[in-house]
Amino acid sequence: ERQAALEQVLRLDPQNEMAKKGLQALGVTPKAAPPPAPPSPPPSPAPAPVSTMPDIDEDDPFAQLDALSEVMATDAGPVRRDPATPRPETTSESESPASTSAPPPRPSRAAEPPRTSRPSTSWARGSSSSKPAKPARSGGLFGGLFRRSGPPPQRGDDMDEETVPAKRGLTPLTLVLLAVLLISCIGLGFIFLSQRNQVATPSPAQATSQAATSIAATTEASLAPTTPTEPQPEPTTAPTEEPTPEPTPEPTLEPIPPTPDPALANPTLVSPGTELTSNGWAYDFNQPTYAAPIIGPLNGITPNNGRFVVVLVFVRNTTGQDQPVPLDFFVLKDAQGRVWTPRLDASDAYLIRGINADLSHSEPVPADGFVRSVAILFDVAPDATDLVFFARSNPDQGWLVLPRV
Repeated sequence: ERQAALEQVLRLDPQNEMAKKGLQALGVTPKAAPPPAPPSPPPSPAPAPVSTMPDIDEDDPFAQLDALSEVMATDAGPVRRDPATPRPETTSESESPASTSAPPPRPSRAAEPPRTSRPSTSWARGSSSSKPAKPARSGGLFGGLFRRSGPPPQRGDDMDEETVPAKRGLTPLTLVLLAVLLISCIGLGFIFLSQRNQVATPSPAQATSQAATSIAATTEASLAPTTPTEPQPEPTTAPTEEPTPEPTPEPTLEPIPPTPDPALANPTLVSPGTELTSNGWAYDFNQPTYAAPIIGPLNGITPNNGRFVVVLVFVRNTTGQDQPVPLDFFVLKDAQGRVWTPRLDASDAYLIRGINADLSHSEPVPADGFVRSVAILFDVAPDATDLVFFARSNPDQGWLVLPRV
């Protein structure tokens, strides 16, 4: 096997020294290589087939498939051997490598019968020489898959240049039509509302015709003969006795009890903080320190008898009507038997609302049942002692407010 391999090497390369030395080592004399056979003339080159590959539109992703279909239609299919051409016989190893290496020339496809070609789909693509280069379309890979397939409309170059793309959106004509439609709707709405509010008034001609019709009807009624009507007997009514009015009893007025003279009153003294009631008022002298004499004038108001005495009383209006405390409701009586009455102007001058009292004597007290403080000021003589504060309508109870002035 080694010898056969070395001989094969020498047949392929007669000048190979390594193969020669190997054969000599095996005791075999290398044979001289036979002279090379004259080279056979090269076959005449077949005419280059005309490329039927149409121009491929780079924008169309299916253009390559269309080109492939055209190539397959024009191709003769798989290579078939001509049965008239003899096949080369197999040669033994002793034959020269030149005879084995030169295969017979391939028969030309021109000898094969022509096949019917498929219809070209070049209509799906425009010629690159007759159309200007198209700009690349946006959308990427998926944008081209959803393009419309089929032949585009055939247009000339001049038509493509002169064609103006249709405008989208609102045009001035559309805006004008919308404005006219809106104004018409508003006008119809105003007309409809004015007709609803308008009162139908008869025209003068219609009023004259109605008056003439009524006058004619009245004249016909007056000229029509009237039949005398028989008098009907009037029903007689039985005389009825008139009821004698009973005298209504007059309401008896309860005599108003006379107001007791406070100079003759001798009220029972109660402790401060005791609430008393009289004539719809609840009143209370809360603490002994809530009464004090005032020396001198009070904000321009001077006492007539010598000195002012202030008494802070707490009242609740339960009369059901907002009103001030009556002027003669409270009195102040001293041990000498003298009775002193309040002064409204001195109470107004003394009041500092929210600090020394809630209300003055002249201000109305709300009838809400809440307790409010009212400043009552009296003009007394400086020698008055044991001043007792009580209500004129309740002379049986009172408070000793000051032992002396």
